[in-house]
Amino acid sequence: MARCHVCRNDDLTLFAGYESFRRVTGDCRPWGTGGRLGVCQGCGAVCNELDSEWHREAAQIYAGYTHYYQSSDHTEQRVFDQTSGVGLPRSQLIFERALKGRGLPEVGRMIDVGCGNGVTLRAFGKFAPQWRLYGLEKYLHDPKGVESIENVEAIFSSELSDVSGTFDLITLMHVFEHVTDPLDTLQHVRHRLTPAGICLIQIPYFPDNPFDLLVADHCTHFTPDTIRPVFSKAGLHILELSTCIIRKEITVVARRGDVEDLHAMPQTASRNWQAADVGLKWLANTLEAAQSSSRKENFGLFGTSTAANWLFGYVGEQTKYFIDEDASRVGCLCHGRPIIHPKDAPADGHVFVCQPTKIAREIVSRLPRTGTEYDLPVYEQ
Repeated sequence: MARCHVCRNDDLTLFAGYESFRRVTGDCRPWGTGGRLGVCQGCGAVCNELDSEWHREAAQIYAGYTHYYQSSDHTEQRVFDQTSGVGLPRSQLIFERALKGRGLPEVGRMIDVGCGNGVTLRAFGKFAPQWRLYGLEKYLHDPKGVESIENVEAIFSSELSDVSGTFDLITLMHVFEHVTDPLDTLQHVRHRLTPAGICLIQIPYFPDNPFDLLVADHCTHFTPDTIRPVFSKAGLHILELSTCIIRKEITVVARRGDVEDLHAMPQTASRNWQAADVGLKWLANTLEAAQSSSRKENFGLFGTSTAANWLFGYVGEQTKYFIDEDASRVGCLCHGRPIIHPKDAPADGHVFVCQPTKIAREIVSRLPRTGTEYDLPVYEQ
């Protein structure tokens, strides 16, 4: 048993053998073995044990964090329609699908917590061109670049609790899974919202994407059942909680509400234990399939994000190239290997598709036929 940082009780039951997996960082770099993953028997949260070693590794990862290094201009990754293959920037899609019809004022104040290199601020500036924009980032390597974005008023390197004023919109885009005290963070979000303001939080959803379980600097792997109690205790009323707005991700839209002591359902812990256990076994099988595929001639990996970089930690020596549909990454190098568009995939190539099985099948079904052989994860999740 270990301590759960979500409900703050000593109820975290750990998975045996998790530490044997190689991992990957939040900015998609291969990482070594280690870490301790568990499920809280109280609140049901799937999370890493935040011991001294986790904090040491996280500090090392954040010190060298590079957002979207796979493209020459550090452009935000695109989300692709699995039928048409059309891709749009993730933040753009989220704003269009989650914020339209929410009654946002024509003019307002927005702050993006964990703004990184400013991709979300740029996207929202196009979505709401008359708003004043602010960012918060403790690990900002290029403050002038972010401050130069149109309508950006200021970038803060402090905690949200130290920022003055209130905001009509607060966003945490793939940030909430990194915070070491989720309840405290949401309480500060509530305090900084205007009475009619809303918050928008985007996080990974591991049952649809088990690769997320191996991100070394993620603290918590949320599910809808573990999100609701934290928001309720923080005094945030959920307007929408969806796993469909962006595939493999959870979208939460909330506003200020009453503080309620909502507890997890009794079956949450056992259900999440089973989901994480299934995910870890699927990852082990996928690794075995990828290693088998890597023994073929002219081997490559499909994708340049979390999954592909995790597998690269195992099969990097055999990997000759990456295949990616994202035009902003094509022509660049990833770990010294060229990134190639599927239409230019080599006729004698063998490529492992680093995606959940169902999505991998959908991708391969619409890729150009160049003679490349695409290998998929063998087992369903």
